[in-house]
Amino acid sequence: MIAADQATIFPKQFFVATSSLANGVIRYPSLDPASPANLRKWCQEIDVPLAQTVGLYITYSDDRTYTDIATVNATLDAQGAAIEKGWLAADALVTTVPGIALVLPVADCNAVVYVDPVNNVMALAHLGWHATVRNLAVKVVHHMAKHYGTKPEDILIYNSPSIRVHSYRFAHLEQTPDTLWHTAPYATEQSNGTYFIDLVKYNYDQWVSSGVDPKHIQIVDVDTATSDNYPSHFMGQNSRFIVFAQITQ
Repeated sequence: MIAADQATIFPKQFFVATSSLANGVIRYPSLDPASPANLRKWCQEIDVPLAQTVGLYITYSDDRTYTDIATVNATLDAQGAAIEKGWLAADALVTTVPGIALVLPVADCNAVVYVDPVNNVMALAHLGWHATVRNLAVKVVHHMAKHYGTKPEDILIYNSPSIRVHSYRFAHLEQTPDTLWHTAPYATEQSNGTYFIDLVKYNYDQWVSSGVDPKHIQIVDVDTATSDNYPSHFMGQNSRFIVFAQITQ
């Protein structure tokens, strides 16, 4: 893990760690045979029992909303996220239970940690293209407010390394009726008819518009498409790094 890319915005009882390529591939077990061993090693390095890990598994299909938020009140298996039983299919996980360690593999998408330190709530969301254009960023804020009494102004946010606007080029834009993501300043048309897409700015503006204090948002300034330290699915790599989030007390 790279010290400069770690979360620094949370109180000490909220532990967040971001791995890098040097820590090996960590993803859904059946997608990479090295993943369970790498996860075990990673847990040893950060001193977290493997049994306490719960993985967030992202699926893709035409009938998906990409806004599914699942509550995690208990661990799933003694082997944690080292086996498939230790994963939940959703787009974000939320917990208030100390010890449970949420795990999200990414390779370009934004892994985002939300913390409400007043009500002791932690969420981990996968804000890739599909979830971003469906406003998952602000829906997590609303979910925390509705179910836990969270005030948006109390929320602290960490946004992982991810693909950035000067690397993320779309050949065409799918228009969606409920978002403005396909307009300036989030989509910038180039002379050849392609578009640069700024998912980070779109999500940032969503958070601020929902009442999150801009001073409470930490965005790591690393582009996974150009960094040697992180994998990039957009650039053809199959590896994943993880963001790990846990309430420790």
